[in-house]
Amino acid sequence: MFDEIQKGDINAYDESLVPTTYEDVQTFIGGGQKHISVPVGDGSIMKDSVVFDEGSIENVKNLILYEEWFFDKKLSQIGVRIIAMKPLWIGEGETGGTKKIEVCWIKFDEIRDIMAKYEVFAPNNDAQRISFDDLFMQRRFSGVILGESNEYNDRMIQEYLVGKPALFEAERLKTELQNFEHDLWEY
Repeated sequence: MFDEIQKGDINAYDESLVPTTYEDVQTFIGGGQKHISVPVGDGSIMKDSVVFDEGSIENVKNLILYEEWFFDKKLSQIGVRIIAMKPLWIGEGETGGTKKIEVCWIKFDEIRDIMAKYEVFAPNNDAQRISFDDLFMQRRFSGVILGESNEYNDRMIQEYLVGKPALFEAERLKTELQNFEHDLWEY
């Protein structure tokens, strides 16, 4: 994903959905220009120097998906459409604790063709190969609901609940969706 951003084949967007550069993305994952002191000569004199550090892409552990769940009246079923994805960088902070940084938004339609070219390791099935595109379209991943559109249209679950209650709220939203789909059918 980051190689394609660097090549310019896909666009990365910041929080306000303005296109951003690969250098900006690098700063989010720990890269960019760094000022360091370098010894000169015998080491008694220090000189300030600027170096470019590559970010640690291997610390991108999770993805945040922005999805639209909708009811299709023609097919009488609930459908889901992935709009965009955001890599989540998890690394060590300055104080030694864990630091999470949401890197950039990437439109799902732009990256779909690229994801279809790369295979995913399936631990329990070596007979059928699937691509990253298959993984997302067949919903072969686990996740937690972070928010829903509501009357305020700006509140995420973590803004009004923390810890276990936030997980219970996510589970309640998931159950609400399942019940809505189940109630569409008559027996």
